[in-house]
Amino acid sequence: MGAYLANNVVLKAALAGTAAGWLMSGHANDYLAGVAFLAYTNLLFDGVRPSHRIVRPLTCGAYILGCGLVWEYVVPLLIAHSISDPWDLLAYLLGGMTYWLIERKAQGGWWPGNPARQRKASQAWTRRPRRMHDLVPSVSLHHP
Repeated sequence: MGAYLANNVVLKAALAGTAAGWLMSGHANDYLAGVAFLAYTNLLFDGVRPSHRIVRPLTCGAYILGCGLVWEYVVPLLIAHSISDPWDLLAYLLGGMTYWLIERKAQGGWWPGNPARQRKASQAWTRRPRRMHDLVPSVSLHHP
């Protein structure tokens, strides 16, 4: 929310008439929308089905692209003053991929050779499975 307000209140006015101003006034909020929409969607999933969170890059991209297609090509059919802009699709997609990178970093890194991820993967293979007697407390049949 802070980045959205900073863009609308400060950056658009400060950069007016420049190429950066065009980018900030035309597409920065769409970029932020890609980040925010995936974050909000995953927040909703956390409340009902955490296992359904959108965490894979292809899924993030496909989901945000689908949302962008609706926003840019279906909504203009329903709202007369709405226009479509194909560059907004790219901004949504870049925002969605930025969310994915932030999510990966929060989960222990986004690159395949990250030692933290390799350590987690190797620990998963070395964990001893639980056995029934580990789960049930031992009961003595002898009375004191």
